[in-house]
Amino acid sequence: MASGRRSISVEPKIDKYAGAAARIAAALGLLTQAASAAPAIYQVLEFSAPGAHVGQTFQLQKEFPSHPELPSQLTLLEIPARKRRAFEAALRPASPAVIGLYEKIGPLKQADAAQGMGRYSLVVLSNPVSAAREQAYNDWYEHQHVPDVLRVPGFKSAQRLKLVANETPGTFALPAYAVRFTFDSEDVSATSAEVRRRLKAGITRPSADFDSRTSVTRYYAPGK
Repeated sequence: MASGRRSISVEPKIDKYAGAAARIAAALGLLTQAASAAPAIYQVLEFSAPGAHVGQTFQLQKEFPSHPELPSQLTLLEIPARKRRAFEAALRPASPAVIGLYEKIGPLKQADAAQGMGRYSLVVLSNPVSAAREQAYNDWYEHQHVPDVLRVPGFKSAQRLKLVANETPGTFALPAYAVRFTFDSEDVSATSAEVRRRLKAGITRPSADFDSRTSVTRYYAPGK
């Protein structure tokens, strides 16, 4: 006997202002709802032209050195690693945005006595100078550089990332590693000046294993 109930198909609601990666993820039902649903998670970094997006969006404030070929707006989202192939297939043809798929390197690190995340972000994309120096580069970054930067006043957290795939090859050569620091500040220009001062003074200790020629350093404010 029929129960009288009807099966209802629910289509995902996709905002027309969502970024390319977010639209595709929503269409495929990939946007993360709960960490328990997918133990392995990829971080997506989407660099696009300024505009309204759905998701965690940031606007460029400062950049060292200038990379006008890399779109200025940054949108962050996460997808289950098990859905990677479906996500990549849906990205074709390539979007005009620059989209990188990353895996997290270790847990989120917090500054001493800091809680939660800062309002602003410092995103650094970088490479080791060579494959032979990659381990030394990672040792320096993990055990020296991240702790040094987290001692800058206002800095609260750091998450390192490793590039799994540049989903838009040919648009921009994304470096192999990334780190996102978060911080609070009443003056982003003053904070960036303090970061640079500490680097020049050797308070934040540099490394010859860090390839400054291919690096991207960007300060972001949250989107409105």
